[in-house]
Amino acid sequence: MHAAETYGSLAMRNLIIELVTQPEKYKYVLGNYILKLVPMINVDGVVIGNSRNSLVGVDLNRRWKEPNSIMHPEIYFLKLSMME
Repeated sequence: MHAAETYGSLAMRNLIIELVTQPEKYKYVLGNYILKLVPMINVDGVVIGNSRNSLVGVDLNRRWKEPNSIMHPEIYFLKLSMME
């Protein structure tokens, strides 16, 4: 969630590389589950220098329970896509 947290970015990068370069190793998981990987949801906030807050200055970690489609579209639409 926080763009400045390097470890999360590195972990996501390595996970994607691992899944793509060695799919036979993860055949069961890839064949039985739908994985939805989201490397960064706060792109707009990061562009203006916010690592924790969104473009409108809201801490997205505090909006997971009841996100608003206008004020927290990153969380709102991510949650919708997770339900598909």
